[in-house]
Amino acid sequence: MSAPPLRSGEVIWLTQRQVRAGFTARDLEDLAQWASQTRRLALWDSDTGSFAMLYADRSPWASWAVAREDGMVRLWNSITLADVGRFPCMCDALAAIPLNSELAEVVFYNVLPFRAA
Repeated sequence: MSAPPLRSGEVIWLTQRQVRAGFTARDLEDLAQWASQTRRLALWDSDTGSFAMLYADRSPWASWAVAREDGMVRLWNSITLADVGRFPCMCDALAAIPLNSELAEVVFYNVLPFRAA
């Protein structure tokens, strides 16, 4: 069946649809294998896509985060927000995570209260 012919001066409105990024079944399997007694993860699902927060060495805050973007897996340091890189698969991204002694130190600066300023 063919589309009806267009009339002169007719405007066709095209709507842009944002495609949600999500983890593949293989990504989820790789994440589950990465998690252990000392490493855990939390999966988040938002309007823009899915991402995982990765916790190393039983720390209370996530050290790393991964998400799918444009067919690649993006890995970043969730403390400093520094990009580690983009990888073709989750396995490669997880292998690029520095563990234990290689983790970046977090420096907490003393913040003066407003009254002291």
